[in-house]
Amino acid sequence: WMGTRCDMDVFIPNIRLAPEANIDDVLWDTCLAYKWLSKRVEDPSKQIFVLGISSGGALATRLMQLIGQHSRGESIGVPAYFSKLLERMVMPSGGILFGPYVDYDETKKGSFLHYPRHDLVVTESVQQYGLPYLDDFIPRRPELENPRQEYSPIHRSMKGLPPLCM
Repeated sequence: WMGTRCDMDVFIPNIRLAPEANIDDVLWDTCLAYKWLSKRVEDPSKQIFVLGISSGGALATRLMQLIGQHSRGESIGVPAYFSKLLERMVMPSGGILFGPYVDYDETKKGSFLHYPRHDLVVTESVQQYGLPYLDDFIPRRPELENPRQEYSPIHRSMKGLPPLCM
């Protein structure tokens, strides 16, 4: 529907999901799918937009952050084996993020706690069942002081990202 309305092709990658996979697996699949797609167009920086809803918005954001951070030689906050995959990867033209779930930190405040009944994405059930789920989804590695924060797009650099529509 969206592709037809916007006169664009749509590519929906098939990525591994929790609980069978952890966040490193999901991010790897996302990067791999984007690399595959970007090799099939002339100029990804002009021809590809990434789109995501809720956790998909977080994956779209982390994809762009990983590309930017790797190209600047910054710490990317994921296992070292990602570096080879990110080599020569070009930033997409932009991102469209619908209710991106970008903060995995355990300290919740503001609308996250006070308005879950009115939130279209982060509902009370997400808080009750989803947040504890992150404990198994986000790997514990010795070099990470706060893994949830390290993997949260909101706590990573937004420097160099293309235009985002939220």
